[in-house]
Amino acid sequence: MQERKFKDLTAKPTVWVLNYHEVLNDPRVFKETKTLANHEYEVCVFCDQPKGYASHEKRDGVEVRRFKCFSAKDFTRDALDLVDRYPRSAEASRGLLSPVVELVEALLELGHVSERSAEILENPKLYKETYNHANGAKRLQLKSRHIAAKMALKARAIADSGLEEDVHIWREKLRIERELEKTVRETFHASAFIFARNLLQFCPAAPPQIVHAHDLFTVPAALELKRLHGCKVIYDAHEIETARATKMPKTGRAHVDALERDCLDQVDAVVTVSESIGKFYEARFEGPAPTVVMNAPEVTLSPAQAVKEGIDIRSKVGLSREVPLLVYTGGIQREHRGLHKVVEALAAFKDVHLATLGARHPNNDDWLLSHAERHATIDRLHLVDAVPADHVVGTIASATASIIPIQGVSLSYQMAMPNKLFEAAIARLPILVSDLPDMRNFVEDLDIGIVMDHTSVEGIADAIRSLLESQRTSWGTPKTNDLLENHFSWSAQQRSLLALYDALTAET
Repeated sequence: MQERKFKDLTAKPTVWVLNYHEVLNDPRVFKETKTLANHEYEVCVFCDQPKGYASHEKRDGVEVRRFKCFSAKDFTRDALDLVDRYPRSAEASRGLLSPVVELVEALLELGHVSERSAEILENPKLYKETYNHANGAKRLQLKSRHIAAKMALKARAIADSGLEEDVHIWREKLRIERELEKTVRETFHASAFIFARNLLQFCPAAPPQIVHAHDLFTVPAALELKRLHGCKVIYDAHEIETARATKMPKTGRAHVDALERDCLDQVDAVVTVSESIGKFYEARFEGPAPTVVMNAPEVTLSPAQAVKEGIDIRSKVGLSREVPLLVYTGGIQREHRGLHKVVEALAAFKDVHLATLGARHPNNDDWLLSHAERHATIDRLHLVDAVPADHVVGTIASATASIIPIQGVSLSYQMAMPNKLFEAAIARLPILVSDLPDMRNFVEDLDIGIVMDHTSVEGIADAIRSLLESQRTSWGTPKTNDLLENHFSWSAQQRSLLALYDALTAET
C-alpha cells in the first residue's frame, strides 16, 4: 500500500460517518467506510439501530455505533432552536416539528405506571403470536386481531392487580406514542433535526476531523458538529434529494429544496453517484465540483466459488442451468421499482423464472406475491434473502440475465445508476434495463444488454423474448472488460473518494 502523508503522523485522521439506515444494509456506505479504514483513517459509523442489532460493534476495521435515529422522546421545545440556523427552511421546519414537541410534552405530563404494571406490560408470556403462518391480507387481518387481543389481556391483568388507574395511563400513553410515531413520519426531511438532536446526545465528546453525512437527513447533524468542533463536512447525495420517489410530502418539495440549499451553503464538499447527478449538484453548490463515486460493487466471492459451495442463485432457488432465470437485486419497494410488471410479463412464457435477492419486508413480499398469484406466475417467483454485499456478484452470476425495471417516476430515478446495474455488469450478465437515460447509455455503450419499454408489461415481455431468442453467447465489445475493470470497478471508484479525503485532510 502506498504511504499516505498527513500533517500529524502520530494519529490517524478521524472520520465520523452518519447514516440514517442500518449501515450493514447499505452497500454504498459500508464499502466507503471500509475503504477509508483500509487507508489509514480511523472511522466510526453512527447509524440507526433496528431490532436485533448491537448498539456497538466493530466490523472490518470500522467501529459501528447504533442509536434510535428518529426517536422523538427527548425532542423537547428547546430542540427547535436547531432549525433557526437554516434560514430558508426554518419556518417550515418549525411548523412540521411543533406538533412533535407538543406530543412529547403530553407524554412527559402523563407520568409513569407503577412497577407492578410495568412488569405485566413487559411479560412476553401473556400472549402468543398467531399470525406469522399467514401471508397477504389474511396475515394483516390476523395481526390486527392479535394486537387487540394482546392489549385487552394486558389491561385485564393490570386491573386484576387493583391498578385501574395504570390502565388509563398505559392506554393514553399508547395512543400518544402511536400519534407521535405517525407525526414524526409526517415531518419528512424536518426529521433531520430529530436525528441531529439524538446524535448530539449520543456521540462521544472527542470530535472528528471529517464528518461524512449520507443523504440530507443526516446533514444538519454533521453541520452541528462542524459548528461545535470546526470539522470538515461531506454531503453524500445518493440521489437528487428534491426528486425522491419516496419520503416526500404531498404538499410539494419546497421545504426539502430550501433545507438542502441551507445545508449546501455550509458543507465543504459534495459526493454523489453519477455524472448526471453530479452536474445537477454542481449547479446548486458553490464549492468545488462534486466528486462522483459510482455504486460499483466489492467482490470477494467468485462465481465459480459460489457454484462450488452451492450458494449461487440457481442453487438457492433449485433451478438447473437450462431453465431461464432472471435476477433482480435489491429491495422490492412497490410500484416504482416495477417488479409487479415483471411478474405479470412472466405469464407470456411457460418456463421463465424471476428471483429477487435482497432485504425482505413482509408487506412488500405479500404485495409482490399477490400480483404473481393473480397472474398465475407465483410458482416461478422466488424471493431470496439478502447476502453480504460483497457476495452479490458471485451469487447472481449463474442467472440467465439481470432485469432492472425501475420506473421513471422522478428525476432522481430517471438519472439512476443503482448498485444493481453495476452488480449485474461486473457479474457479466446481460441486463434488461429500463429506457431511462443514464442506464440506457451505460448498457448501450458497453453493449451488455437490452433496453426495454419499462412502462408496459408488453414492453418488458418483448425484451425478455428478445433475450431468449438471441443467439448471442457473449455480450460486450473489446473495450467492455477494460472499462468494467479499470473504470467501473470499486477499486477504480475508490480512488476518487480517497483523493477527496486527502485534500480535506490536508486542510485540517
